[in-house]
Amino acid sequence: MASPTQFESGNGSLLLRIDDQSPLLQYNGNWVQSGTEQDYQKTSHSSNATGSFVTFTFNGTFITVYGSVDTRGSSSSYKLDDAPPVVTDIEQVPSAQLNYPLFFPSAPLQPGLHELVITVVGGTFNLDYIEYTSLSGEVNGDASQVSAFPPQSSSPSPSSSGGTPSPDSAPPATSPSKGLSAGAIAGIAIAAIGVVLVVALTLFYVRRRSARKVRHRRHISEKGIDVLFDGQSNVITMGPRDDID
Repeated sequence: MASPTQFESGNGSLLLRIDDQSPLLQYNGNWVQSGTEQDYQKTSHSSNATGSFVTFTFNGTFITVYGSVDTRGSSSSYKLDDAPPVVTDIEQVPSAQLNYPLFFPSAPLQPGLHELVITVVGGTFNLDYIEYTSLSGEVNGDASQVSAFPPQSSSPSPSSSGGTPSPDSAPPATSPSKGLSAGAIAGIAIAAIGVVLVVALTLFYVRRRSARKVRHRRHISEKGIDVLFDGQSNVITMGPRDDID
């Protein structure tokens, strides 16, 4: 089996992959070793005998079981530590599914030793590989390292019910940003001055135009006004007022 590449990341954790052929997996019942070109390491373990099970003990904070699903579907049970078993029922599918996540807990686990027992309930169960997170420095020589993760953000609460996995690690810390360069500061200052000038010119133009309209209206003479007296139309013409400039 491939040994993992040693990786140190302080208090970080590693994502490790266990192949179905690993001696860390303890098979009980009727199992057949098979596999295709698409399987990890081109191998898998399958069983259609109800009650057959496989046990895996690991030291980590999260785990996911991967396998293949044939067109007939399958049903399998997953018991993590002392929690009640979680049953995964997969209905018939039109074509075989590879690298299918058969089980994962709904939340990260407390760091430490955990035991997972997988039991065949119905149909044909195909186990390809298992992935789990482990603290750096506790890497088993029979696991293949997949990738590394940064330190965990907080201590997660234990859970073993199936569901969507939640991230068990925080994103890498970003380095503090540096101050602005002199060129950037000068550019910002020039842009600010330009904005102020544009606003000032706009206000000046609007006020000047309004003043011209007011002066123009004051010099216009009033036109004649039609006034009706007893049905006859008389026009009273009013000339310019003397008090208008």
